[in-house]
Amino acid sequence: MLDPGGMAPTPCIAVDRYTGNDRDEIERFLTETYGVTSLHHPRRGDEVWFEHTTVATGDVALNRLTSTLPFATTTGPLRQVIVVSPRGGTLTWTTNRHGEVRVADRGVALAPVGEDFGCVVEPCEIDVVALDAPRLADYAAHHCGIAPGTLEFTALRPLSPALARHWLNIVTHVHDDVLANPWAAAQPILRDQAFCALAAALLSTFPNTALDHVTDPDTPRITSEVSPTTLSRILDDLETHEPGMVAALSGLPVHEVLDELRRRTRPHTA
Repeated sequence: MLDPGGMAPTPCIAVDRYTGNDRDEIERFLTETYGVTSLHHPRRGDEVWFEHTTVATGDVALNRLTSTLPFATTTGPLRQVIVVSPRGGTLTWTTNRHGEVRVADRGVALAPVGEDFGCVVEPCEIDVVALDAPRLADYAAHHCGIAPGTLEFTALRPLSPALARHWLNIVTHVHDDVLANPWAAAQPILRDQAFCALAAALLSTFPNTALDHVTDPDTPRITSEVSPTTLSRILDDLETHEPGMVAALSGLPVHEVLDELRRRTRPHTA
């Protein structure tokens, strides 16, 4: 996941890779990219290696950062909504609203939103997913029925380990099957679906006001404008291409879930 090596160029997908073993050049890159304020000075004999890869489209960026040197930064309010998942090492955020948040190997966490925060990163390999914040807010308003501009995340950790795994599975799908696939990446509808899949997983995984709204029993159901024909095609596609996801989310046999969905969406006869 998040490895652009060998990807064919696609006009609508940006692929970038930076590597280095010179401390001053690494510090310059980190300062320009992440606003890093201090980078550890290696001791004699310490290995120095840094690598940063990015696969991105207009409103989604998937990054992987590998560093043998610890570094620290103080960051202002982010312009994107960012989720990190270390594959090795740890990072620690210091925030006013959430206190100290430590994210260790195989963990998943949302970066602080809407506030200044400090970040200390130990030698690590970290996957970083960044979503366009205004588009995410629009998605939440349209699909969850909240007022425009009112999306707010209320905690930085996933609601459950299962949802954290679901988030990681969606990230892998978007990277491997869309952004890293030249044919799929060239399709605007598939790129749009990739953003929507990440947005839905993000809003389902981390506590937020949109999720509070749709799970409130007093919230009126949003009336769908999707036709029965379209719903039927979606269910057929799930049965053909995503049976494992349906089973994992429901804990039931795929055919039982889809049969029940078809029953509920079948037009009523007078």
